[in-house]
Amino acid sequence: MVHYIADIIGPLCEVVLQDMRNPNCSIIAIRNGYVSGRNIGGPLTNLALKIMEGAPNLQEKFLSNYTSKNSHGEDLISSTYFIRDDEKKIIGMLCVNILKSGFQSIMPTDSRQEQNGTISEHHHRVNEYLYASSDQIIIRSVQDMLDERHLSAENITFAEKKELIFLLKKNGIFKIKGSVPRVGMLLDIAASTIYRYLSQNEK
Repeated sequence: MVHYIADIIGPLCEVVLQDMRNPNCSIIAIRNGYVSGRNIGGPLTNLALKIMEGAPNLQEKFLSNYTSKNSHGEDLISSTYFIRDDEKKIIGMLCVNILKSGFQSIMPTDSRQEQNGTISEHHHRVNEYLYASSDQIIIRSVQDMLDERHLSAENITFAEKKELIFLLKKNGIFKIKGSVPRVGMLLDIAASTIYRYLSQNEK
């Protein structure tokens, strides 16, 4: 299916098959990986981690035509189909990512005219980062949360750090192996303290 879709859409389209049961090395098949810079063995995206943490039984069968961004800063139009087990839990994803710069060129003329306004008006928000390493995902997730709150890692209170830890947990970041010490380095907080916060959050 990965190669089938990629052959139909063309070289500007990356197609990825991911196993959500292995967050650090979830990519088990990929075509045109140069679009995002990823390879087999790459990690789950921030969006997939958030779904895995908070909505493994999400009712939607797929998400379509949302904006993502690769490690080069390029915008893509992405769609994700969820693969489920016998209990309807999401265990995998089939993802299609098309460079936004080439998105219009592969659309039929009629669809291009109909979608032109929609793409420019509704697909500007970045919902997903397509990064090649777990470390990039952790760094980006922490920085986004700091930026949203106009905070700096060098000048935040213990209460703010605790809030960020809870939010990172909600977004699934701590499902990444090695994320606790890495987040600790980024926020200048001991790993033991993060584990304590996480245990408090589970009560």
